[in-house]
Amino acid sequence: MGFALIDTGASITSVDEQVLVGLGLNPTSVATISTPSAANVQQPVYACILSFPGTPLPPIPFNEVVASNLMGLGCSALIGRDILAFCQLVYNGPEGFWTLAF
Repeated sequence: MGFALIDTGASITSVDEQVLVGLGLNPTSVATISTPSAANVQQPVYACILSFPGTPLPPIPFNEVVASNLMGLGCSALIGRDILAFCQLVYNGPEGFWTLAF
């Protein structure tokens, strides 16, 4: 559990590997991904359900969530375009807020 960062530059959602292991989940496969710091990195893939407590957003089951080391960013997950494809994201820069709706 923890905070998630919306990352419109990420094609796939990732969750910190310590969180996934702490939940007792086992990897279902391995994916080759590129990150800002490295290209073609092998990372485990997990199936899980992402939920958003305290919001009206419904839980979302995902068969492909990539494990990453995200704690250095201060978040537990990066919400990528694979989830954002099901949403409407509005960023209002002048007013300093954003809206995410399903």
